[in-house]
Amino acid sequence: MPCPFGVLRQRLLHSDSAYVVIHKPAMLPCQPDNANALESVAARTAAALGTERLLLVHRLDTCTEGCLVLAKNAAAQRSFNGWMQKKKVKKEYKVLTTRPVETGLRRDWMCGGDFREYSKTFGPGPRLLATCAPEEGEKTALDFHGQGWEWKECLLEVMSCTPVERNEYGEFLYESRVKLITGRTHQIRAQFSAM
Repeated sequence: MPCPFGVLRQRLLHSDSAYVVIHKPAMLPCQPDNANALESVAARTAAALGTERLLLVHRLDTCTEGCLVLAKNAAAQRSFNGWMQKKKVKKEYKVLTTRPVETGLRRDWMCGGDFREYSKTFGPGPRLLATCAPEEGEKTALDFHGQGWEWKECLLEVMSCTPVERNEYGEFLYESRVKLITGRTHQIRAQFSAM
């Protein structure tokens, strides 16, 4: 079901001549494809604001909510992408968990394969993760084409973890502030699942 325009207008955080910043709701996809082009965050936000089109400059997973920057033109999109490549944009993530997690640097290894075919068969989910370093040249199980996937290092830093609220059972939930160092697809969810 598409996100109502009124909801998106209420989630507008900033708008200027080059960019729109919106608090993207969970379950609204960033990346349009043939099946959801009109339901993507860029298309829905543009329609809600009466703008011809907005361009993605970065993405959040469909099930993730948070701040998302959209460009109003190709020049602004290129500028923002340049800032991202030069690491001039600082991103911080907040993760809600049912138990506290240790602060500090977290290093794991994630399967670096293309999971599109896997997802079609088994559904989306966190990537295959190893908590200890693989042997040099070691590959994971074979993919759908008989190729071995390489392990890729995943680094993140948990900067803080504090109790923030109680769930319906009276148990505390914990909010962690996270700095993503490597940025692999589904990395935060996969690493937090292993903690």
